[in-house]
Amino acid sequence: MKSEELGADTAYSRWYASNKGVFNAKRRERYNSDKKYRAKAMKNARVYRKSGPENVMTRLLFREYNGQRVEVFRISTVGEKIGRSVQAIRQWEKNGIIPKPLFGAGHRVYTEKQVTLLKRVVELSDKYRHSHAEYKMKMAELTKHIGFEWGALK
Repeated sequence: MKSEELGADTAYSRWYASNKGVFNAKRRERYNSDKKYRAKAMKNARVYRKSGPENVMTRLLFREYNGQRVEVFRISTVGEKIGRSVQAIRQWEKNGIIPKPLFGAGHRVYTEKQVTLLKRVVELSDKYRHSHAEYKMKMAELTKHIGFEWGALK
């Protein structure tokens, strides 16, 4: 049964390779002339666009650190987890609130422990947003309380 299915897929692939110009021209013609077909195609494209990036961004990433395999998250995923934009995280790096985490190729990726620390940074920034001195003091206390340096959080 599987060989028949594989044969059908291969036969279709061969047919499509030899007829794709005509096939796509007919599809474009129908798209331009049939409003219902166009609406359905646009709806399917929106659904695909909405599901595509989500699947890509939540894909598990791992990096090697001190001989251990560590799960890491892209900056966009971290932003969603902590409720802040990517730009806000980059601004914290620029202002020296957090160091820029790098693994390998220079991409910003964060471990679960770093995400936990960033959540606490968000809490403190919301609570002490009007008092920068108090905010810096609370951040220093946070670092002592957790007992980790940022680099050790990798």
